[in-house]
Amino acid sequence: MTAAAVASVAKRRIANVRRVFRDISPLLIGSAFIRLWVRLAAPAMSVGVVPYGFTAENVFDASCAATALLLAFIAGRRQPLHRQDELLSVATFGLLVASALLALAFAGAPWAYIPAAIIGAFGFMTMSLAWCSLYMSFNPMRLVLYYCIARLVSIAAQFMLIGCGKPQLVVALFVCAYGSLHTLNASVHNVAPDDRPISEIGSRPFPWKLALFMTTCEIASIVARNSGGVLSPLPALLATAVPPLIFVCGVVMEPRKFTLRGIYLLACLVMACALLLPIALPTLPRAISTALVSMGYNTAGILGVLIAGSLSYRLGISSVWILGITKACTYTGMFLGSVLYNLLATPQASLSPRLATITAICVLVSSCLLLSEHGLSSNWHMAPTQVVTDAMPDETRARLAAVARARDIYGLTDREEEILYLLAQHKKVPTIAKDMFIAQGTVKAHVQHIYQKMGVHSRTELEHALGVSERGPKAR
Repeated sequence: MTAAAVASVAKRRIANVRRVFRDISPLLIGSAFIRLWVRLAAPAMSVGVVPYGFTAENVFDASCAATALLLAFIAGRRQPLHRQDELLSVATFGLLVASALLALAFAGAPWAYIPAAIIGAFGFMTMSLAWCSLYMSFNPMRLVLYYCIARLVSIAAQFMLIGCGKPQLVVALFVCAYGSLHTLNASVHNVAPDDRPISEIGSRPFPWKLALFMTTCEIASIVARNSGGVLSPLPALLATAVPPLIFVCGVVMEPRKFTLRGIYLLACLVMACALLLPIALPTLPRAISTALVSMGYNTAGILGVLIAGSLSYRLGISSVWILGITKACTYTGMFLGSVLYNLLATPQASLSPRLATITAICVLVSSCLLLSEHGLSSNWHMAPTQVVTDAMPDETRARLAAVARARDIYGLTDREEEILYLLAQHKKVPTIAKDMFIAQGTVKAHVQHIYQKMGVHSRTELEHALGVSERGPKAR
């Protein structure tokens, strides 16, 4: 490749980076507040001992699982979770109360750990799912961008708080509780009307493959982390930051090549290395194993949110239903991982070959099941690629069928099919460009090609050819 070609590619990618980050509102990374709250509060609860050898952190995890299940079963009964102002206000009040109880515990009142764990879990899980509900209103490309940038911001904030005293920690908890609600409310009111899920369907399929994958990954990571060494704060934060940084760079630099399958394979590879390397290399430093486990765990967590978001965006299933079930299984995996480690760990608290083999097999089996899920190997196209089913609303089913007919009759390319689907939703060129991370001029060129292939000259003629009107597509 010549120097001129390299310069041209670099210039094009720099322009793409500017265009991507120009459209990101700082408010939409406000989930960093709620993530920082749990990153500060959960370790503080690990010193609160309760009967039978459990800690307040274990109570927190169990309460998070119960809250996630509750929210999953009531999801979609009224309106999206991020628009339920009363519930979000109650959740924020719970976070403030939990922060105050932790302050009392720090001051010498150990009884405050348990109510802080229960109340804090309700507030944290409600706000966390509300943020995910908002993110899943966007297409999966924008979801990964907002979600991972928010994670990076929370990691940077946590780094700044390393070494702070308990008074500063309490102040940070209160600021995070208020900041999460404030930025969420502001973000909801600033979201464009076009940023909505494709549809809402009444059925609630149980995402058992995703739930099994996340549960086994959580069990494996808990076992491996308990068996490994303890990283100092800075290396631990750097290991945590690697996965979201890779995903952000992938979306910005190569959005058309960055697929769910790629993220999935990366997560499985890192987790497998973290579990199998201690067997193959018994002398491997524990710090390295712990860093690998941290990266694998965070990669799997991001993967779970992205798959849930993709299913929600493509199929119109409630994001809180999918993610609530997944989160409940994840926190259940934390408990099961601790139990498995206590039963099978060696007296030296090292990772025994038998224990490592069991956890590795669990991860591989669940990974193979997840890999069989339809659509994981495809790119994140805007137009759904799944087969039209009777579970979809008439409007969505007719729209998909109309676009599929146009693709077959007029020989549309994959990119033209995506844009045609968004045009069928009555979206404008600026919105389509923002959704697909491409320039408006590129969208206009594709629209012109679609017009030429279909023999139309205006949006009205295009909608008539598809059988689409402002009141919805006409079933044929």
